[in-house]
Amino acid sequence: MNKEEIIKALKKAKEKAKKRNFVQTFDLSIALRDIDLKKPENRIKTIIFFDKLNKKNKIVAFVEAKYRKYAENADLVITEQDIKEYNDKRKARKIAKEYDFFIAMPTMMARIARVFGKYLGPRGKMPDPKFGMIVPKPENLPKIIEKFRTAIRINMKDNPNINVKVGDETMDLEDVAENIMKVYETLIEKLPKRRHNIKGIYVKLTMGPSVAIYERK
Repeated sequence: MNKEEIIKALKKAKEKAKKRNFVQTFDLSIALRDIDLKKPENRIKTIIFFDKLNKKNKIVAFVEAKYRKYAENADLVITEQDIKEYNDKRKARKIAKEYDFFIAMPTMMARIARVFGKYLGPRGKMPDPKFGMIVPKPENLPKIIEKFRTAIRINMKDNPNINVKVGDETMDLEDVAENIMKVYETLIEKLPKRRHNIKGIYVKLTMGPSVAIYERK
């Protein structure tokens, strides 16, 4: 699979989709084959950071009150003093649903687990040190928050298919194609049989039909 093939499919997806009164996203779907998801090592969980993405993620930062100024570029800042407001399960559930990524200082983790754990956990949104979501040094918060603005999450547990948003119709198709290549290359490195585990790769606009980038014959 190369960039020229991807751009050709993106153009076709745009042509086939009707114009809507909202900005449609490009949705990438990758169907896998011959992969045993009963084996934990085959359940892919990762985060990919794109260089360009027009629609930015909404970020929550859990920080100690004295370090609040370092998280001012987050969409929502929750301190140890604020967190008791979210004992209201409706408020906590709403935050878990509406925000994309959650960044935290390590001193906040016990409170987060107690109040938000049952809402963030099932969505795969708990701050994870493996991906740099837990930030010990407050001065690093602004950079980490901005980094996650263009991140996407892949969490394949039960279904051998991956579906992610890779851009929108207002973006340069070269940039969308680069995002697709990044997903593909990341995935290949994590699959047990590399590209031989890929059955098909498809792209579509939100309300449009799928167009094949690649299909195994």
